[in-house]
Amino acid sequence: IEYRLLAFNDTRRFWGIGYADQPTSDLGVYTEGGADLTVGYRYLFTPSFSAKISVGYEYYTTYDYTYSYLVENEITSTTGAEVSLNITADTRDIKHAPHKGTYIDFNKTYHPRHNFRKTPSFKTSIVADFFFPAWKGSVFAFDLWGEANYGKTPWFTWTPIGGESRMRGYYYGRYRDKNTATAQLEIRQQIYQAHSMVIWGGCGNTFPSFKEFNIKHTLPTYGIGYRMTLAELVFRFDLGFGNKKQYSILVGINHAF
Repeated sequence: IEYRLLAFNDTRRFWGIGYADQPTSDLGVYTEGGADLTVGYRYLFTPSFSAKISVGYEYYTTYDYTYSYLVENEITSTTGAEVSLNITADTRDIKHAPHKGTYIDFNKTYHPRHNFRKTPSFKTSIVADFFFPAWKGSVFAFDLWGEANYGKTPWFTWTPIGGESRMRGYYYGRYRDKNTATAQLEIRQQIYQAHSMVIWGGCGNTFPSFKEFNIKHTLPTYGIGYRMTLAELVFRFDLGFGNKKQYSILVGINHAF
């Protein structure tokens, strides 16, 4: 049995919805909050292959926009039930710091008609990670990720580019749309005992539909980081860069992926 309870309320910077030739200065802020409760049952077919069925209920809302015209005619809150299917294949030798193996995760979420939804909506996400050593003390880690929303879904539930795992270097939420795809390659090199360094490079794109995908809107990401391993914990410090002089400093636990 797996469960998740999430509650949050936070003020965020806001540049608008969808990709645009955005300025380097902030356009404004807004506040988002909500709660999500999900309970699921996972069945292990083998130690490395499993499937899970989940049911949940969510409530999200956004308010206090500095520039409300940016969300004119858009949904600003939602509540309703959800049902999801998750399939996972995981052959990594060490979960928190793999040296070899693969991790494949597929998730499909269904939102029935409820509240604002006159028709059902769906969300599909896929993760594919590959790990392999190249020379002594090294690990090449390759990550592919994509998410697609179908039906009438509110903009604030679309997964944005940025954050601490993918597209490091961008403010989480500056770019978002109904569909998102990213790819990154990270080279991890042990320096001395528990100390190691990483470098990475990658790209990502957000787009309203597959017909409207524009390769010119692809965003780059690259950076460098330090790692210190202590028991089963990996302490992380990353400096990431994006385009238009965007950057981020990230401190956390465990690898980005």
